[in-house]
Amino acid sequence: MAAAQPGLPWLTTVTPDQESAGPGRQELELLRQSALNLDAIDQRYGGDQLVATARAHLMWIGQLLERDTYPDGIARDLRGIAGQFTISLGWFCYDADQQGSARMHYADGLSAALSVNDNPLATRVLSNMALQSVHLDKGREALKFARLAQVCADEWAAPPRVIALLAVREAQAFAVLGDEPAFQRAIRRAWTAFDLDVTDRDPHWAAFLNPAEMKTLEGAGRLTLGQYAHAVRLLAEAAESQPLEYSRNRVMALGNLAHAAVKADDIDRAVEAVAGSLDLVESGLSSTRAKRRLAEVRDGLTPYRASGQVREVTERLIANIA
Repeated sequence: MAAAQPGLPWLTTVTPDQESAGPGRQELELLRQSALNLDAIDQRYGGDQLVATARAHLMWIGQLLERDTYPDGIARDLRGIAGQFTISLGWFCYDADQQGSARMHYADGLSAALSVNDNPLATRVLSNMALQSVHLDKGREALKFARLAQVCADEWAAPPRVIALLAVREAQAFAVLGDEPAFQRAIRRAWTAFDLDVTDRDPHWAAFLNPAEMKTLEGAGRLTLGQYAHAVRLLAEAAESQPLEYSRNRVMALGNLAHAAVKADDIDRAVEAVAGSLDLVESGLSSTRAKRRLAEVRDGLTPYRASGQVREVTERLIANIA
């Protein structure tokens, strides 16, 4: 995976003669591209196996910054790139269900973003922090982070795709709080912004928010609110249309679909969704967060194990989900 990149200077041994030579623009661009590559691999395969790689990159950048002998522009760019890697590392830890480490890296990433006045980067990490709080059932905290992200977004006149993402984060927070009217208002704002389409100002970290993911996130919120039939419809549409490069998100949609289907007593659909998600897990996807959701579905299917289909898919779950 991403760790096997022998030409990258920050993954090679530094000799005494090289130690005084700081990074140039070409090396900075390689670092930026490596951060983008890790994010793309995460979307396809999940974040579990990227934690160590991101840490190795950050360790090298930290060593470079400790020298503190660069022109202001180089040092500022290095700090900004360190912020990008830190936020990505926080996300990989979040996806690996290492929530304490994720929170620590998010806090460090926010500090780095603010230190270089990078409002887009601050918006990104606050959005991630809101999502983590949703995951941890901390609705008020999630709402706080979502609204702080909106303040940062206003500072750089963020494009509609980012505004849509932050409205979704707010809706997710309201779902955790059980506030259905507020959820409805926020999700309507999200779709209104999303329908304005992409622009050339969209940051790379908002690219995942395609129509399938919008339906996944709304469906997950409706599942939280107990609107199981509505959630099943949205999540089924999302899983069907999610592109291959976002396979981890497709597994999340399928896991939520299976969970909603069990709640709606639609066991055939639940079994089908679990089977589809396991096909992706068995092909190499590594996301503890997604697997934990499937483990919840496995527990929900226990009363139906008299069915041959349920028994078969449960055995596959036991084989693949610790």
